[in-house]
Amino acid sequence: MEPTYTFTPEPTACLSNAVANPGFEYWNDFGPLGPPDSWSLETTGFTAAQESVLVYEGNHSAKLTWTSTTTQEFTQFVPVVEGETYDLSMYYYDNDTNGQIRLYCYWLNSGGTVIGSAISSPYSADNAAWFKFEVLDLVAPVGAVTFEFCVRMYDISGWIGTATVYVDKAELCGMIPASPTPTTIPTEPPTPEPTATDTPQATATFTPEPTMTFTPEPTATGTPAACLHDGDVNGDGGVTPGDAQMTFQLYLSCAAMNPTIEQYCAADFCGSGMITPCDGSVTPADAQGIMRAYLGYATPCMKRAAAGTGNRSLTLRQIPGSEPGTVTVSVGLTGSGEPVSAFGIALRCGTAGAKLVSSNAGALNPGWTMFKCVAAESSIIRIGALSVADNVGPGQQGSLAELTFSLPADCAKIDLSLMSVEDDLAGLTIK
Repeated sequence: MEPTYTFTPEPTACLSNAVANPGFEYWNDFGPLGPPDSWSLETTGFTAAQESVLVYEGNHSAKLTWTSTTTQEFTQFVPVVEGETYDLSMYYYDNDTNGQIRLYCYWLNSGGTVIGSAISSPYSADNAAWFKFEVLDLVAPVGAVTFEFCVRMYDISGWIGTATVYVDKAELCGMIPASPTPTTIPTEPPTPEPTATDTPQATATFTPEPTMTFTPEPTATGTPAACLHDGDVNGDGGVTPGDAQMTFQLYLSCAAMNPTIEQYCAADFCGSGMITPCDGSVTPADAQGIMRAYLGYATPCMKRAAAGTGNRSLTLRQIPGSEPGTVTVSVGLTGSGEPVSAFGIALRCGTAGAKLVSSNAGALNPGWTMFKCVAAESSIIRIGALSVADNVGPGQQGSLAELTFSLPADCAKIDLSLMSVEDDLAGLTIK
């Protein structure tokens, strides 16, 4: 009888921190300036450099710049174990109207041959904030020994010859088997088995990969599929309240919904003027416009890009929660300015162990058609609201939302900072 080998999985291990994958560590402050040897520049017309200003986490991110309409690729090959489950993610900052990126990854066998279909994310969308690509519960198929982690770069309409996007915290997280440790007990002589009819071994069952939408490849010039911006997000041929609901959810938790580029473009319904179509982002005002279009309003879009021209500002006020170990944060609006009928707020939580446990609309509530607050990612809180017809008046002040957090032991306050504000709060800062 052979010695018994026990493989103990490490439940929280991330390949981004594995010694065998220094390329991922490069984006989290490890490695020299420029791309490390473990990353590959598959085509010409592209450079990668260490960035220290626009950073999601740590001291550096990677600045990707390309000058070619040919699709560019930034790749690394990561060892994996067949049958194990992995989570794929990466943060990006895309505020360049000339280009966009997405993840386009594969499982490979020992001979380097692709297994199955590509694992793709939606395209990035222009916005002056960090967003997350994420695909969860990926199961390495039979025969997989390598995962090709690939960032693809494309030109878009209006290309002027160069584009730049920043990426950070690229991870392939999963169970990393420990080294096998044989037992030290001497091997016992095998006991002869009685003669019997061999029972066929049951065919092993492997969990299928999660259902995902694979975005079609752009044309040879790198131009993605045409965006209609028509509000038909679910593709059923009409504009309905269901499309408005999907658009609202896309603002709150886009990465979790993993939309196609066609869905995202359909949701990008309202522009930066009163009725200018599309502005490259999906916010609560887009959901508002879709709902107003469904109801037959002559002017569906009300997105105001210059709401910060008045003297309004946001406030974050903390008070002890009603339960021990909790704190309630009031997100307030002060001063005068434009009316508020749709808004989005993204906050970053810097307190490890804090958890959002409840949320409610504040006293400044004109009768929101939709209101929701979610922990969109591990440290990001998003608040969204819209009203089809009513609004918070120009002179009204008070609370827009009340958020309650549970805190770790010996912690009386929570560290919250503003990431971004959208729609009728655009331009406001926290004071």
